[in-house]
Amino acid sequence: MMNSKGTVKRYTKRLLLTAFKPFLSYRLNSSQILLESYTNIHFSDIEIDRRIIGVTYRECEETVKTLKKETDLLAVLMFGMRVSSRTIDLESCARNIQNSRHPDQDGVEAKDMIIEPGGPDLRWSNLPLKTLSNSLIKKGLPCRISHNAGTYVCNSLFYRMLILTEDMDVPVGFIHLPLISQSWKLQRLQMVLDTIIETLYLKLPTKTGH
Repeated sequence: MMNSKGTVKRYTKRLLLTAFKPFLSYRLNSSQILLESYTNIHFSDIEIDRRIIGVTYRECEETVKTLKKETDLLAVLMFGMRVSSRTIDLESCARNIQNSRHPDQDGVEAKDMIIEPGGPDLRWSNLPLKTLSNSLIKKGLPCRISHNAGTYVCNSLFYRMLILTEDMDVPVGFIHLPLISQSWKLQRLQMVLDTIIETLYLKLPTKTGH
């Protein structure tokens, strides 16, 4: 990326953001719209790496595999859409199972499939969930800590990402967003993402290691 002086800007850290494409009968996915519209104007030394993933178990697995050699990640924030939610749901854990009521976009209908044979039943997010929740609520953004990310594609990506990063000092978490609506307009969702990044930015090491 070029800066105002025409030279290449070198970021110190990269923040990975993932979102999902539309699924089932929904023409839009609030997570995709949020990431594609988000402009990072507050955190000049952070590169935003966006990955938009199809709602398939295959693409989740492939996305995680492409990250195996990454060493410059500041954090990984995954976003998905929860149709029934009226709040921002910060997921605390992922389950070691794929079990879907509906086929994914590849037509795969998982039935009690273990993601990691011999792995733990639950893998836990290491995001500062309580701190994030408090920051969002203080800005008038309804939020809750959820202990059930489901067993569909969102959970599959979450669990696989936690496997990948278990030996890295990288905060990883999954956030379910509500549908875009009169209550949750895009601008409000952008405030959510800004607040989450700002809160993490204050807690994580910077380029000087402090």
